[in-house]
Amino acid sequence: CNHFFGLWSRMETGKKGEGCWHAVTLDPSNLAKEVNISLPEYLSDKGKVVELPTSVLWKVISRWLALFLGFLLLGLALGAAVLSFAGRGTGTHILLGRLVPEEVSGGAPPLKATNRVYRYHVLSNGLPALLCSDPSTETASAAMSVGVGYDHDPRDTMGLAHLLEHMLFQGSKKFPSSNEYKAFISGHGGSTNAATGNEDTTYYFTVQPGSLEPALDRFSQFFIAPTFNSSSIDSSIAAVNNEFLKALQGDGYRLNQLACELSANDSAYHSFGCGNTQTLTKPDIRDRLLKFYSTYYITASRMRLVMLSSHSLDVLQGMAETYFTAIPAGNSTAAVKTTPYRLFRSPVGAWDEPFPPSLTGRWITVQSVTDMRSLLFEFPLKPLLSRYRAQVEELLTYLVGTKYPKSLYSVLKEQCLITDLKLDFTDLTYFTMFKVTFQLTEAGMNNITEVSRRFFEFVDLIHRSPEQCRSSWMDMVALDNLTFAYAESPALSTFMRETAKAMQTKTTVEDLLGSPKNFAFDAQLLEETLLQLTPRNLLLYVVSKQPNIPLPLIEPFFNVSYENQPIPAELIAAWSSVTAGPEMAFPPSNQYLPTNLTVLPLWPNGSAPVELLAGSEAALWYGRSTQFALPKAYFQCVWDTAEVPRNSTTAALADIFTMVANDALEESTALASLAGMSYSFAPTSTGLSLGVSGYSDSLQTLLATALQTITGGSGGVPAEGFSQARLDVLVEKYQQDLYNADFSTPSVDLKSYYAKLLTRTPTYNRTDLHSAAALAQPLTVAQLQRFVKEVVYPSVRVECMAFGNLLSEQALAMTKAVVDGLGYSSAKAPAEPEELKAVLLSDSSTAFTIPAPNPDELNSGLLATFQLAPVAPASQLTAQKAAALNLLYNIMSQRCFDQLRTIEKLGYVAKCLTNAVRSRSYSTSYLHVLVQSGTYSAAHLDSRAMNFLHNYVSELQELSEKEFATSRKSLVATVLEKASTLASEVSTLWTEISQHTYAFSESKIEAQAVESLTRLDLQEMLNQTMLDSGRRRASMWFIGKGKAVPISPEPDEIDPPQVILPFSKLAEWKAAQATL
Repeated sequence: CNHFFGLWSRMETGKKGEGCWHAVTLDPSNLAKEVNISLPEYLSDKGKVVELPTSVLWKVISRWLALFLGFLLLGLALGAAVLSFAGRGTGTHILLGRLVPEEVSGGAPPLKATNRVYRYHVLSNGLPALLCSDPSTETASAAMSVGVGYDHDPRDTMGLAHLLEHMLFQGSKKFPSSNEYKAFISGHGGSTNAATGNEDTTYYFTVQPGSLEPALDRFSQFFIAPTFNSSSIDSSIAAVNNEFLKALQGDGYRLNQLACELSANDSAYHSFGCGNTQTLTKPDIRDRLLKFYSTYYITASRMRLVMLSSHSLDVLQGMAETYFTAIPAGNSTAAVKTTPYRLFRSPVGAWDEPFPPSLTGRWITVQSVTDMRSLLFEFPLKPLLSRYRAQVEELLTYLVGTKYPKSLYSVLKEQCLITDLKLDFTDLTYFTMFKVTFQLTEAGMNNITEVSRRFFEFVDLIHRSPEQCRSSWMDMVALDNLTFAYAESPALSTFMRETAKAMQTKTTVEDLLGSPKNFAFDAQLLEETLLQLTPRNLLLYVVSKQPNIPLPLIEPFFNVSYENQPIPAELIAAWSSVTAGPEMAFPPSNQYLPTNLTVLPLWPNGSAPVELLAGSEAALWYGRSTQFALPKAYFQCVWDTAEVPRNSTTAALADIFTMVANDALEESTALASLAGMSYSFAPTSTGLSLGVSGYSDSLQTLLATALQTITGGSGGVPAEGFSQARLDVLVEKYQQDLYNADFSTPSVDLKSYYAKLLTRTPTYNRTDLHSAAALAQPLTVAQLQRFVKEVVYPSVRVECMAFGNLLSEQALAMTKAVVDGLGYSSAKAPAEPEELKAVLLSDSSTAFTIPAPNPDELNSGLLATFQLAPVAPASQLTAQKAAALNLLYNIMSQRCFDQLRTIEKLGYVAKCLTNAVRSRSYSTSYLHVLVQSGTYSAAHLDSRAMNFLHNYVSELQELSEKEFATSRKSLVATVLEKASTLASEVSTLWTEISQHTYAFSESKIEAQAVESLTRLDLQEMLNQTMLDSGRRRASMWFIGKGKAVPISPEPDEIDPPQVILPFSKLAEWKAAQATL
């Protein structure tokens, strides 16, 4: 058992109404003297997690109780005393949450514990569980990772593990309804999902804490008694197939599958994990599912459980014991090595080589779907997964992937050979794949050998510099310690999913939480890994759309066209004997490391930002967190310009300008990113925005660096040092990105691009931007500077927000730096920017047909948009109407998914969405129905969506008062939920400031409106907004391959649109509509 003891007391700081938490950490050597025991070696470090024999624990407790009683009598509050005990057959482990510094005047900061407390506990059936109690959380969650994935699939039923994942959602003996689990989760403010990987499948959900126990009851049945209803198998296979069709035209998916195809036939990696109707349609498929489940799932020791809630650890442990001990203990090694059909993995300790030497040293030419120019290196390595404490992968990423001056990226960028470089690792128990992706320029595409030579030169630099490697590793771990001490929690679903998966490998709380405590440099392992980064162990992929003729080989599932040849012997010899020159170097010292980690006092609950400055040149909103005592801050600013969003030409030039500025900033800010700092510079719908965030001690330095690059002193890009050749590369990349955006997944594009294009002004689209950029060529640096000086910065008023660990004088100084950098002149009165307007959809429903830009795109898509009708006054919506739309969405969304995806099997994506648009002069809300299908036409999808809405009228009428009250309560809790991180707190506030609405108490108003709603309000909302003749409705129909482009409604369609227009008529149609 691991034990961490701390005594926390509330101490006055001397300022009325303020205080801070101080930690009294006990020195283990003194503790040993107190209880008369010799000090073991493992107790030598004070203030860390320590291990005590259970026999000693009771001595410690008795002595400490007397100490605690003395403190209590003196009137000090006892904050936390954490202990644990070991029981026969189980292991229990308690650890206080991550520690963060509190405000100090200097020296080493005292420590303050976060709210989270962890316990690692093994259930009586051998199931390991990580329990987390967080009294401040307003969301509960659970995740289960099962150590089985598509590497276990039988060869003649590929995709079986993925199909089983879908089937477990379709009911159990205790809860037989196929929609029971998802409906319960959705109805209680939660969400749920699952993911199948090579060697594991992870299931997870979030829910409101009061509903955790009944949610666990339903969730646990996945692993105890699923029904595998025959009636659900076809719909689950259809869902798997639609998921496959959704990925079919994605270059990333295609390259991953090609790598599987190129691996050894008898390797576990040689698989098609997704599956489709061809691989899964078997007459005995249910029997195969049952056999797979009984072989791999009825084994508690193969599973890993994570639970998080505001409940105490003891209560969480009781829930885990109650609902998960019915899972049979099983044998985790049973049936692992082989199945009747295929090899799963080699014996424990051996290396299953997916890519033996006979399959490496290959040059693979691949034809892409999008217009891309990529060079991909893949090196199959001996497995590193279980040796994570050596941080070899992280060191390679730190050295090879960071874009500092004299880095690999910097050298290749200087030669105008690449536009980006990324590193990635695929970690499995039997091998690790190291991937390096170069995004090439046209010159880079013609110089593959030069890019490759430079890479191996950099590997040589690392290989012959062992002491510098050790020094860089120490620098990297120092950054890890800083990050760990002050890291904000990731998104809850991400934390749960990743932690459950990590438990398959990691067994201590410290390792699971990412603590660098146990990291140790391993020179031998690094050497072994570097020796594998050779041309002979390389799979070199050259990926591009050219040539437009099929290559000689075809991958069987995604139909990837490719050619596979050996790397020429002369290239292997040349790349094997390179030596790095002085233009390459290790990372320099990091100027952005903070030295002052003082934390300012929090503001009281309910506080909002205050307008610290309201001048003609700038406004400044200033605030501090009410929840998060961190030495971090955010500084955001936005300036509206009337010209930038007005037409496609100015918008395209503004886009190119921000690309140029960000490109120039890459190397000077690379180390800032490593030190936990970040910046953003991007165009907005009304102008431009700049933001910096991270440790408050380094924030002004980062802002100064960004401003110098963005303004260039007198122009919009650096007056010196930025080459015309690099600008040409970026303009070409801008056009390439616009072209490739049209090849996005239809559902993603409909939601993020076409929805905005339909409902907002201006009216230009990606094609217009592409044409504008083409017309601007050749664009010179001087022309771009003139555009920025005359159009972007002629006279602007900057709106800023400084939030977090900053003093007001620091915030004012940063605002002044922005105003001075932008060259504001009081002689020039800033023009009032033209406000973007929302289109008021007409009551004659219209559909726009969008032929798929990709001629091989099989998927069709529907975005049916309904706009909440304006109420008096016409420019404002009452909070109650908006709340009614949100509650209707909350209640209806799961039924929409169940009907359109599960029952009707229309496609993998079938959902409802809502969004609200607010500005200074108007607000409006929308409800969308989004469906993507590889089988049906967009017109059919629209018809089925409308059929669902019409039939839902009766379902809504039958909704019981209890169900309605539960849903209403759930939405109120969601609306009032506090920010989970400083970043999310900032995001909410900045949205209000950047759109000039300043409604910082909007959530309270919305919650009150929700509480006043009745069932009749929802019925009226459904009818008036989506069904009645006066509704405001428009649809976007994405037309996939082989689907006819409709010119008029079909006679059998349900509630079809009155008008069908081609997408090319959208701008004309919008011009004829009223605007808000």
